Amino acid sequence: MNSFTIKDIAELSGIKTHTLRIWESRYDFLSPGRSDTNIRRYSNEELKIILNIALLNRNGFKISQLSAMSDAEMQKNILALTDVEEDRVFNQLLMYMFEMKVFHFEKLLSKVVDEQGLEKTMTNTIWPFMEKVGLLWSINHLVPAQEHLITVVIRQKIIAAIDDLPLQVEDKNPMVIYLPEGEYHEIGALFLYYILKKNKIPVIYLGANVPLDDVIYVSKESNPGYLCLHLTAAGKNFNIPAYINTLTDNLKSVKVLLSGRAVSGLKINHPNVIIVKSFTEMKNLIEKI
Repeated sequence: MNSFTIKDIAELSGIKTHTLRIWESRYDFLSPGRSDTNIRRYSNEELKIILNIALLNRNGFKISQLSAMSDAEMQKNILALTDVEEDRVFNQLLMYMFEMKVFHFEKLLSKVVDEQGLEKTMTNTIWPFMEKVGLLWSINHLVPAQEHLITVVIRQKIIAAIDDLPLQVEDKNPMVIYLPEGEYHEIGALFLYYILKKNKIPVIYLGANVPLDDVIYVSKESNPGYLCLHLTAAGKNFNIPAYINTLTDNLKSVKVLLSGRAVSGLKINHPNVIIVKSFTEMKNLIEKI
């Protein structure tokens, strides 16, 4: 069972900590435990309750009404809401991850992909979801097994979508996509592979944890138009500017695209290096290639 501080709950739900304290003092739907040092600790079930209350509260329900609702009434009201499907899906995926209900996670994700297609699902659901997963990592409230299980499901969905696209017929000046040594978070890189292939741009996908010497060798043999690195969680000792300097020194004519959470806020002044800050920026760039 996961255990969350009030700060964690605020980050995940969007409800401010002082509001949570007021709710706790006035209503009985929250009764967090206490640590030996008297710090509030919230359970999975309490997180679920707060996520549901936050969703309904944002959509016009008063907290006094919500405090009197049973779980069944709350679920009925959530299902009756319009234009909140993404929030409902997001909250449910989050709880399935915490509870390690992989079958339910995959079933729900499959339903969304079937209804919306992979690209819209990634943009509206999976990216925001993975941002929360990154937050959970940063506050040490995610068991590695929880992330691995749901990441495998998402990864499989993207690979299946890639496989459904027509084979590329031209491999001249391909885009080379890879993750450097120590980086294993493939979802962003795989989705970029999908977008490029969908746009009929030749791709060489090298995968995760690729040694720099291998990247240089492949690049010299294939003469790529771009090298694409999507960095989610570069290792503590991984120096991105130094790595890029070595890469560009060895491959002077190749353009390098950097994207991902690990490069946000990064500044590299090099004519062949482009830092892409969002999926929209990446799509606009791809359309110009």
